[in-house]
Amino acid sequence: MIQTKPSLILNRLLLIKGEKYVYNEKFHKGVNIIRSKGNSTGKTTIMDAIFFVLGGDIDEWTDEALACDFIIAEISFSGKLVTLKREIGDNRYPAIYIYEGSYNEAIKSALNWMKFSNRRSNERESYSQAIFRLLGYPEKQLSSFANITINEILRLVYSDQLTAVNKIFKHQNFDSEEMRQTVGEFLLGVDDLDLHGLRLQMRNEEKELSNVVGRIKTFQDILVSGGLNPDKNQIKKEIDQCLKKIGELKNRVSYLESQSMKDKRVEEPEEALRMKEKLIQTKISLRNCNDKREALIYEIEDSKLFVSSLNERKKALAESEVTRESLGDLKFEFCPACLTKLDSSVSTDENFCHLCKVKNFDEKNSTGFLRMQFEVEYQMRESEQLLNKKTNDLKNIDRKISELDMSCKLLQERYNSFIQIANPITAEIKEILTKIGQYEKTIENLIEKQKFADILSDLFQKKSQIHSKISQIEDEIKLKERNRKKRLQSLQKKISQLTIKILQDDVPSEETFAKATEFEFDFGKNRLFVDGRSKFSASSVCYLKTAFLFAIYLISLEDSNVLFPRFSLMDNIEDKGSTPERVQNMHKILIEHLNNTDQDHQLIFTTSVLSEELNNSDYCVGPEYNFNLKTLDL
Repeated sequence: MIQTKPSLILNRLLLIKGEKYVYNEKFHKGVNIIRSKGNSTGKTTIMDAIFFVLGGDIDEWTDEALACDFIIAEISFSGKLVTLKREIGDNRYPAIYIYEGSYNEAIKSALNWMKFSNRRSNERESYSQAIFRLLGYPEKQLSSFANITINEILRLVYSDQLTAVNKIFKHQNFDSEEMRQTVGEFLLGVDDLDLHGLRLQMRNEEKELSNVVGRIKTFQDILVSGGLNPDKNQIKKEIDQCLKKIGELKNRVSYLESQSMKDKRVEEPEEALRMKEKLIQTKISLRNCNDKREALIYEIEDSKLFVSSLNERKKALAESEVTRESLGDLKFEFCPACLTKLDSSVSTDENFCHLCKVKNFDEKNSTGFLRMQFEVEYQMRESEQLLNKKTNDLKNIDRKISELDMSCKLLQERYNSFIQIANPITAEIKEILTKIGQYEKTIENLIEKQKFADILSDLFQKKSQIHSKISQIEDEIKLKERNRKKRLQSLQKKISQLTIKILQDDVPSEETFAKATEFEFDFGKNRLFVDGRSKFSASSVCYLKTAFLFAIYLISLEDSNVLFPRFSLMDNIEDKGSTPERVQNMHKILIEHLNNTDQDHQLIFTTSVLSEELNNSDYCVGPEYNFNLKTLDL
């Protein structure tokens, strides 16, 4: 078969209670049938277990399932073999343990399992991100743009019995129309989430614009209430006027000082010393801040280089894996070191490396690419967080340096004024010095107001930038909307044709299906329509839903751009009073369509009315269960 990414193949499923395997079955590519005579034999429990171990959320387990401790599954994700383990219990979102290799290897190793929780952290990605990576999905966009979890993806993959039959997605509380639309279009390959990301970005920019406009009004009110025109040029003009007045007063002091008696001195040495000490301490603080700034700049550049090297390493890992997969079964005839012809008489067993003769060699799992990728991602996240912190620290130091620099200048001016007065002075000189101090205080107040004015100016600039950004995003959205619409219309047409074909192949039950000419679906509204109708008998709606989901499944086998994982769980084919004849006809339709494909895929469905022709065939998994032989051997 041909492998198209993304694909998901369940190789083996185990449910464990204590040290006992209460369920242990191997699955295969293609159609897998879990069957029974009669209901209440535990088929749905097995389907729920598959959904759960892959990252799905289960609201309520059966008592039989709760009696088990763990679910283990050996899965092939787009050709990568891994083993998953998840605990059944009271925790609604238990962690998933992932082993990079087969189940037989996993049970021999207690140390090489990687634990992933449902939420990502600074130390580890979530299990959704890990599985997205295994499938080849853009996990960063899924997590950052849409906050989509693997559960959201699986809700379109698993058609269960408890969900209302007229709903496309598996039921869950707090379900949003936007999320359904996003997931549906993503899995069809209509939107790679760039469009969704742009929409979220647009909302964030609009929210930020509203915030900026509010802050502008607040700062304008502060400046106006302080009797100050919120104009930077006007504030600067007032500061210059104060400085001019101070200069004039100092000139007057110099003039009066030259006429004073030289043998009289102003007895204020303690105040002058205090001012000098404060000036010295301020200069020391300024120098320390400048030193720290230089060190931070060096650390920031070093961090940028490290992040860049991690990006190169991540790229190299991806390229090395592609190279290894491309080489496939390449065999060496000569030693790559000494060019001596290799001995081909040694066993060619696939478990031996043909070059070094190491036993238990598995080309697909000989290297820990997944583990290395996780480690690189973790280092990148940690480095980027440190880089952001250092950048913020640099901004804070720049602001502090500006404040200290201004304080130094003012203290120096005031100290110089005291130094200049070395002789006895008149009352007029003292009065002038008081006025100088008042002007200096006014300047300090103006500088504080200038900070508000600077912030206000920055906000106006930011407002302009946001307007420009919104305009740019709107243009990008329009372009992607056009491309999305074209792609969606093409897929809708194919899905509609396939669904109608399956509806028309139904046994004589629903007249509208037999004469159907038009089929529509709406992921957001969670609705299906045949010739404008959505209301039919419960069994017919069940048949319609199965036909639609199977049509998407078939499209994924034809179109490599579709991101549906070529994997489906169907537990509702015979739901809502469907007759055995109708159900068996659907089984026949499913198998006939899939017999014509050479793509890797896996369809797992349950039934209690399997035809004699299919019973005990190669499609079946496990025995035919009954009242005395349940799926779980408790």
